[in-house]
Amino acid sequence: MAKHFNIWFGGIFLAVGAVCLLIGAVLAVVLLYVLGLPDAAWAAVIAPSAVGISFAVLGGAFMAVGLRRRRMEQRLRVSGTTTQATVASIEQTGVRVNRRRLWRVRYTYDDLSGVAQRGDSGYLSNEEAHSYAIGDQVFVRYDPADPTVSAWLGRDESPG
Repeated sequence: MAKHFNIWFGGIFLAVGAVCLLIGAVLAVVLLYVLGLPDAAWAAVIAPSAVGISFAVLGGAFMAVGLRRRRMEQRLRVSGTTTQATVASIEQTGVRVNRRRLWRVRYTYDDLSGVAQRGDSGYLSNEEAHSYAIGDQVFVRYDPADPTVSAWLGRDESPG
């Protein structure tokens, strides 16, 4: 769940935005066409529509970021180069799920040219993040065409 936080968080916001937009549309139809109250319709329609648009845009943005990262990770799991990385830090993020903070592990690795690169695990639970220590060896996959792009594998070097 923590790993794909942006996707499900964005999905919730997008769904709330869609419901608010639907409420605004229903209010518009009822007030304008059923009750024939054109002056009252705009005041009642603007609030849920504004909330709906805001939530839908915010949710869509979170989902887009999450889906883009997930596609990149899937692509690297299929065609990336696996290498060992070293845990550089374990950091608390500003994100909470069910009142529990999410964490991330930052790591460094050398690409095929010997150039040091950096990456992070994405969101991890407290337990998972703290199962690692600074200096631990982990596995990542990176794109040989753009070695700055990497995906966290953790202790298991198989990309599955």
